[in-house]
Amino acid sequence: MLFIDIQNSTDQQKIICEDVLNWYSDNFLFNYDFDITVLHTDLKDYSAVMHSTDELEFIIEININLPEEEYVKTLIHEMIHIEDYIIGDLTEENGKLLWKGKFYNEDEPWEIRADELEDSYYEMYSNTLASVCQVPI
Repeated sequence: MLFIDIQNSTDQQKIICEDVLNWYSDNFLFNYDFDITVLHTDLKDYSAVMHSTDELEFIIEININLPEEEYVKTLIHEMIHIEDYIIGDLTEENGKLLWKGKFYNEDEPWEIRADELEDSYYEMYSNTLASVCQVPI
């Protein structure tokens, strides 16, 4: 089960945020219980930053000023990282991130994976949303 705490968002961001996180959890992390806090802040240099407070508690800081499509893609990107943490591919040791037990200085595999998947997952999410919201003629 997923527990979500959304802070400092607009009403529209809260609706979208809950929907995206629940969609991701229902489709990719349905066997796991975890908590996510989403903090909407005025990040200057980033779209979002994700922190793990422990194995199953996560904080996403997201830029409050993102356009809607970028906002959704950014949430999906961060959820891919959370999935990597939950399944154990992405870990932290002595303040350094490890991918499958190995440290990388550059070409970080977790970022490459998230970058490669975010557009297709966004399309999946959009198609699901479109089919749910379709009104019969």
